[in-house]
Amino acid sequence: MPPIHSTATPSSTLPIRAACLRCLAALLLLTISLGSTAQSIDLYEGETRVEDQSEGARGAALPQALANVAIKLSGDPQVVQNGALASGLGNASEWMQNYRYREDARIENGVPVRTQNLIARFRPDAVDQWMRESGIAVWPAPRPAITVWLGIDDGRGARLVAEAQAQAVNALTRRAAERGIALLYPLLDIEDQSAIQVDQVWREDLSALRAASARYDNRAVLAGRLQRNDNGWSAGWVLLDGDDALQRWSDAGPDASALLARAGDTAVDALAKRYARAALIGTPGRYRIAVSDLSSGVDYAQLSTYLRSLALVRDLQIDATRDGMLWITLDLAAGLESLDASLAVSRQLIPVGQRLDDVPVYRWQP
Repeated sequence: MPPIHSTATPSSTLPIRAACLRCLAALLLLTISLGSTAQSIDLYEGETRVEDQSEGARGAALPQALANVAIKLSGDPQVVQNGALASGLGNASEWMQNYRYREDARIENGVPVRTQNLIARFRPDAVDQWMRESGIAVWPAPRPAITVWLGIDDGRGARLVAEAQAQAVNALTRRAAERGIALLYPLLDIEDQSAIQVDQVWREDLSALRAASARYDNRAVLAGRLQRNDNGWSAGWVLLDGDDALQRWSDAGPDASALLARAGDTAVDALAKRYARAALIGTPGRYRIAVSDLSSGVDYAQLSTYLRSLALVRDLQIDATRDGMLWITLDLAAGLESLDASLAVSRQLIPVGQRLDDVPVYRWQP
């Protein structure tokens, strides 16, 4: 486990000093912007280990890479046991768009070990049709990102993992990404340090965790403690989703990376049970909704773009503006229940729990 680290000259004239301050402010804003963004996830990329970069090794590995795409899209690690789905794995070479390799290095029993992974991207249209024909429900975008508060004690005292040190826990980040979920690590700047301390993460202070996570704007929060002991490592985790403590669990073993990878799987499994299973509830068809709190042309454009980005929305039609609201007909791949479950991830379009002319009303909150 790599270590986790815990940081003017006056100018001769006022104009120069002001310019310097403006540059510093811009750099700080850029740093915050870069540091507080979760990694991008491509749902149609699958990854698997290969012995070498030969054509034969690549061809043999492509079906497993495609199977991993099915796991990512469905949220179900057992999905490849579906017979209809398994029969389509032989099309992996035909559906592949492009590929690349990544080499990993790690230490096992004091010995450096290098492995190679194939990362292949497959045609979304072919994969989507394969999933539909196999009867597999796809966990639609947008997926919930997870804010991670992780305390590590390797014998030198507990400290929190910041975004700048996230490479030290890459096993957790990578496993979540392989399952289609992005992780976001805190900046641990002055604002974070004033909001939460490592001991609060260690003892699962849920109020402090929620308050400190508010600036990162993710419903899902994973808090963990990872500690070295005489037998290797032990870990304890809690996964929050909004006001709910969705799951608590503990783990132990000789390899910290294995514990982190298992934590990624467990967290994604818990979110998939809540969101992926609700993905295709209800009857596909055309549904009318009314949206309030649209105050400008920019709001209208953003709402349209947002709705079209949802996998459940096959098409939309703007019907009218009436009673201060925009009336829209949506062509959905499932019912309104599935739409509401999908909207709960980003909280930009919020059901208000009332109806006008038997049409459900939503509030736009970009």
